[in-house]
Amino acid sequence: EYTNRILFEEGNNVPQLSHILQVMVSHPDTFFKFRSHFFSQFISSLNRLGLPPNCPIETRVLSLDLAELVIRWAISARSFEGLQQGKRRTLTEEKGSPSKRQKGIGGISRETATPTALSGEVCELDETMLDTIGNFLVRLKLLMADAKEESSSKSLADRTQVLLKQVLELRQDCDIRLVYFEKVLTLCRDEST
Repeated sequence: EYTNRILFEEGNNVPQLSHILQVMVSHPDTFFKFRSHFFSQFISSLNRLGLPPNCPIETRVLSLDLAELVIRWAISARSFEGLQQGKRRTLTEEKGSPSKRQKGIGGISRETATPTALSGEVCELDETMLDTIGNFLVRLKLLMADAKEESSSKSLADRTQVLLKQVLELRQDCDIRLVYFEKVLTLCRDEST
């Protein structure tokens, strides 16, 4: 609750925001249970952190870490949801079986010891959030492909491409805006003349 409030209040101060997000990226398991509270703020801060032309490489790395964290949480939520549905089917088929009702670790019955029960509510990214992440990754990839960028951004460009593939696996019909490509094509055409 306090972390969410600080993110909301200090979201305009980029150094403070960077510090808070770095802590959250460094300790994702601590915040996983409350991920639904952070998705919108994470996604809205991606462009502010990674896309300004004068931002340091550390901030771009943080923005990629943040995008990767959101994607991992989305994949985990989908896999937990699948486990929960499979577990429900198994429990209804073998409802009276005494072996299914044995106590597990910490006194929690094995029926309820699914990752969903332990990780809080099941939440998924909606389509617009995945579109925003996809557009951010495309813009960052195009920005790093610019010849003026330093050579250390090569590994970031490769990582961006991997994350973009993961977003496209989560949402095949991701709405990537063509405006970003048009700008690059215009720059290429102007340089060739």
